[in-house]
Amino acid sequence: LPDSIKDIYHGLFGVAPSADVLAHLKRELMHAVWDLMLTPDFIHAYIHGIVIKCYDGIERLVFPRFFTYGADYPEKVLLATIKNLGGCPCPRCFVEKSQIPKMGTKTDMRQRQDIRQDTSSWRDKIEAARRWIFGQGLGVTSKKVDEDNLKEKSWVPTRVSSSCFSVDGRLTLIRWCKECIFEIGAVQLQSVLNVCAGSSP
Repeated sequence: LPDSIKDIYHGLFGVAPSADVLAHLKRELMHAVWDLMLTPDFIHAYIHGIVIKCYDGIERLVFPRFFTYGADYPEKVLLATIKNLGGCPCPRCFVEKSQIPKMGTKTDMRQRQDIRQDTSSWRDKIEAARRWIFGQGLGVTSKKVDEDNLKEKSWVPTRVSSSCFSVDGRLTLIRWCKECIFEIGAVQLQSVLNVCAGSSP
C-alpha cells in the first residue's frame, strides 16, 4: 500500500487507519491484483492457448503459465485469506495453534485431515462479514464480524479472487486450500491436437 493511503483514509473518515484496517486493505489489494490478472481473456488463453506469430515467422500455440509462485508464510496467509498466526494458523488445514507442538505425531496426522476448502458456508460467512463492515459500518475486528463469525477458523473478511472456474465440465481451475493450484485437463490437450492437425484452436 502507498504511504498516501493513511492520509486518504484520514481524509475520508477523520481518523487514522488502525493496523487491522491496513492489514485488511493489504489483503483486499492482493486479491484485487489477482482479479485483474485472471481476466476472462487470460483464462481463455490459459485453457485453450493463444496463437502467436514468433520471431521466426512461424505461428505457435502458446499457453501462458505462472511457472513459479514462491510464497513465505505471510504471503500464504494473504492468499489463504486467514489471520497471520491466528488460532488456526495453517493455510492448508484447521489445526489449532495449541496443537502445533504435536507436529509429526499420529495425532497430528489425524488433525491435519480437516482441510481448508472453498465451500458455500465459508463464502456465506465472508459475505455476511463484508455486509456488516461495508453496509453497517462495523469494524474489521468488531465482535460481530470477527469473534462471532470469523475467528473460530482464523478467517478474514476478504473475498478470494477467482475461486473456481469450470469449462465444459472437463477443466477446473481450483483454488484448493485457498492457494492457487491449477489443474489442467483434456481441453488443453485438445487445443494442441487441433493445431497439430491444422484446425483452428
